Amino acid sequence: MIIAGHGRLLAAKKLELASVPVIRLDHLTPQQQRALVIADNKIAENAGWDEDLLRRELEALQDEAYDLDLLGFSDEELGELLDFAPDEETLPAAPGEPDHVPEPQPVYVSSPGDVWILGEHRVMCGDATSLEAVAALCSDAEVDCCWTDPPYNVDYEGTAGKIQNDNMEAGAFRRFLVDAFSAAWSVMRAGAPVYVAHADTEGLAFRRAFTDAGFKLSGCLVWVKPNLVLGRSDYQWRHEPILYGWKTGAAHSWFGGRANTTVVEHKGEAVRVMPDGTIQIDVGGQVVVVEGENMTMRSADTSVIRFDKPARNAEHPTMKPVDLIRSLLDNSAEEGAVVLDPFGGSGSTLIACEMSRRQARVMELDPRFCDVIVRRWQEFTGREATLEGDGRTFGKLHAVRSAA
Repeated sequence: MIIAGHGRLLAAKKLELASVPVIRLDHLTPQQQRALVIADNKIAENAGWDEDLLRRELEALQDEAYDLDLLGFSDEELGELLDFAPDEETLPAAPGEPDHVPEPQPVYVSSPGDVWILGEHRVMCGDATSLEAVAALCSDAEVDCCWTDPPYNVDYEGTAGKIQNDNMEAGAFRRFLVDAFSAAWSVMRAGAPVYVAHADTEGLAFRRAFTDAGFKLSGCLVWVKPNLVLGRSDYQWRHEPILYGWKTGAAHSWFGGRANTTVVEHKGEAVRVMPDGTIQIDVGGQVVVVEGENMTMRSADTSVIRFDKPARNAEHPTMKPVDLIRSLLDNSAEEGAVVLDPFGGSGSTLIACEMSRRQARVMELDPRFCDVIVRRWQEFTGREATLEGDGRTFGKLHAVRSAA
């Protein structure tokens, strides 16, 4: 009879171990055995993790090439545990700062079909794949530029809950992207530039959908993040790709000169002290991590490679920061231009447009995040959004729906 250790027995069988050490409890009475089973389960139920210690142990196992899949953690749990710091979207910014994002609230104000008027901007709670919804959002205005950050189809779940349309079968996901890009294409003027942030793991689906919708794919930018995300990859992810192109039919808009490159550097510090006490030092293609009381140093290869190109080659002639979005819009859209974001998320495109005197047209399917976008703009500007066709302010409608 096994009193405690059923999980360890299953693990031993999975590892095909011939024997394991045991502690014999022959001296216990049947009553004591039952009590120990209950107590052991209750202790496990009440137990928690020392996350710093757990992280160090996981990193040690990873360094020894141990298969972390055997430990029972999901990919998302391992990603959070092995991440040196939260992504930029989750770093706290003070209210009033461009990158500050309010928390989603339990009571939704927005409903499907609602269009909010925020000064020169419009935000709609609706479906980015619907031609009718996108047309209603834009209200007959031709779009001069599109910046968007669609779901990556990685089944991401954060503290605010799951991202909608983020866990599809491959064919369905590609059709979803084609429908969304086609809807955006339908309201854009000829020559209007488009930027699409995405994950490399779904890069093929994004590129095919981009061109299938009718856009010219001119290139792919690489946004270099300030921190690597330590996971189980051989090369640690430290970048996100951004497709760049335009709607064909006319010369595309460009205001950025000829000094820009496809690598968009984050203007962060070269030496950063992280929340877990480690120090990360950017040395180009690698990040040096300094940790522990003895200041142990180790390097981690990242997904961005910096390597000098030969002078002549005879053989072959991943919430985005507001400043990142604004810098790309500066290259592709004049002041007063209409900018479409079919996947509004937390509203960074809206804030970038507010700061640069452009007109945002933002779609968001999830009422929670539609509310977040509106509240973020209100907190940033000190002004109130109103409901189109109704005139009531966001605050008044919040009071009505909270009381319902």
